[in-house]
Amino acid sequence: MTKLQDKAQAQVKKMVGQMIGDDRLVQEGKEQQQKADQPKPTANEDLAKERESSAQPTGPRPEPKR
Repeated sequence: MTKLQDKAQAQVKKMVGQMIGDDRLVQEGKEQQQKADQPKPTANEDLAKERESSAQPTGPRPEPKR
């Protein structure tokens, strides 16, 4: 889902929860909205993290055993 859809769904959960008196549903809506408000990493940030995690350590190579 897009960020806008997540926010809209969160708003609906909160409103329906308030109308029917379901505190758990209201809380779920609040949590979902907070999650939707957090910035998502861009493709470039994901690629940079992937490269960092798969980077080989640099330094002298051990000599092969004979």
